[in-house]
Formats: sequence, structure tokens, C-alpha cells
Amino acid sequence: MSKREREVLEALRELGVWSHRKRKELAGILLHHDPPHIKRVYLGGFLLYALGMSVEEATNFIERYSVWYDYRRETTLRNLRGIHKRKGSSNGPKSDGSKSSGLTFNKSEVLRGYERDLEEVGTVIWRPILAGNGYPIGWEKIILLG
Repeated sequence: MSKREREVLEALRELGVWSHRKRKELAGILLHHDPPHIKRVYLGGFLLYALGMSVEEATNFIERYSVWYDYRRETTLRNLRGIHKRKGSSNGPKSDGSKSSGLTFNKSEVLRGYERDLEEVGTVIWRPILAGNGYPIGWEKIILLG
């Protein structure tokens, strides 16, 4: 195991990733020179939702620990904002750009955000169709009819 890999695994443990298998999986994405887009999305979603990081915190983490040959901060910020915004359309409130408070959330606020997003007839939601391993393999369009 390289020094770099140990450093990434330790950083993930400090963030609260207790499973060694999950830390290895995430470190594998960060330490791959050109991971597929879907794996980058998975990493971003994990940092944002499983660990409760803000978009800025997740971007800083990826910037510090990834070895992606095509890494660009602007691209990572844009993509993480897109992932964060997607959650608002199906599972919770839209991002207001504020920092995450960690793994805690206000359930009533999440429910109110969900209801707010579905107030208008004709609201379109894109929901992922997940494979058995949790990766999205397609998208399902849902339109609120009433």
C-alpha cells in the first residue's frame, strides 16, 4: 500500500467512513487516473449525502485527494452542484448554497421542501433507475398530473 493510499484511507476514516471496504472503494475512485464519469458521480453523491458535506467541502476533498489527470475545479463544482440540486427535485429541499451541518437534518424541512417542489401540476421529476449495485442505469421521467 502506497503512502498516498494510506493518506486517502485515513482521510476517509476521519470523515466517518467506518467500513474498510467502502474506504477502499472510494479511495480507488480518487486514486484512479481516469475513473468513469458514473464513478465520479457516485463519489460526489456519497460525499454530499452519506457524509453530509457541502458542495464546497466535497470539491475541496476531491481536489486534495484525487489524482485524476483531467481534474478541473470548475467542472467538479458544477457537477457537484448538479448532484446536489437533483436531490432537491425528489428527496428534499433545493440547495440554498449554505454549508451542510453534517449528517443531521430537519425532517419537517425536508418534507416541506419536497411538497414545495410538487405544488404545481406539470412538475417534472427525473428519478434514477438503479442497478443492483446502486449505480444509476437509466432515468425515469415523472410528471405530476394532479
